[in-house]
Amino acid sequence: MSAWSREMIVYGSSGFAERFVGAYRVFRTFLFAGKCISHTIRCGDIRMAWPNSILRIRETSTRQATAPLTVNSEHAISMKERKSFGGLFCRRQCLVPTWRGWLALLVAAVASTVIVVRTVQPFLAVNAPVSGGLLVVEGWMPDFALKEAIAEFGRNRYSGLFVTGGPLSVGAPLSEYRTYAELGAATIARLGLGTNVVQPVPAPLVLQDRTFASALALKHWLRGHGIASAKLNVLSKGAHARRTRLLYEKAFGKGYEIGIVAIPDQTYDAKRWWAFSEGFRDVIDELVAYVHARLIFRTSEVEP
Repeated sequence: MSAWSREMIVYGSSGFAERFVGAYRVFRTFLFAGKCISHTIRCGDIRMAWPNSILRIRETSTRQATAPLTVNSEHAISMKERKSFGGLFCRRQCLVPTWRGWLALLVAAVASTVIVVRTVQPFLAVNAPVSGGLLVVEGWMPDFALKEAIAEFGRNRYSGLFVTGGPLSVGAPLSEYRTYAELGAATIARLGLGTNVVQPVPAPLVLQDRTFASALALKHWLRGHGIASAKLNVLSKGAHARRTRLLYEKAFGKGYEIGIVAIPDQTYDAKRWWAFSEGFRDVIDELVAYVHARLIFRTSEVEP
């Protein structure tokens, strides 16, 4: 027997008290049913059809009371796809970090920064020479680097020493030398190496990519004088080394083996380069210049 039948039996029983109690129960039942129907409609549960039994209503109400309230799926979709400013923007849900997430991101950022700071200078100041061949020295380097060039030439069996560089940017009217190549070659000869093994190779005046212009000038000079050496070791200073090797490889093209000899920069401590203004400028400038040479720099003068 259904709950509705039981309530009707109670309502039809004899006695005023029994009828009053029955009427009260019926009234309470309809009131409860109305609340359940209203709640069900608000929550979007349209699976219930009228007429239903009171037990079905009570079961549905109990289930919805214990379960979390959900938003109508169609309403959620409309909220998700709500557009503003003439359809140029729309509302979307996204995940945001909790305090644990922000802490993890902060730790990862600090660790990444420390790793980059510790490794960027050794990465730029690469030292990877090849055996034999020619030794090429950039003439703009300071005297301590030119002294190291003499020592490097004495330690290994090189067939010649070439000094490259473009026009002097400071003091040219007061100097008998017009280019860094000539000045560097004269400095090396004065430091003790014979002039018969030192050959200056001046480069033309350019507004940018001076290292690449020096490499091209050396390649043309070697071909013009019939020197067909396929091995070159370029001696450079500190963080300038990796970019120098890259630009020489671009200038000489295939068929040449380019090595690099990096002389430690004595103007700052390479292990704590960020603590010195000279080191900070040198490393950051060379890092940006290397990225430009690797990703952006192009030339049509490189021959296969």
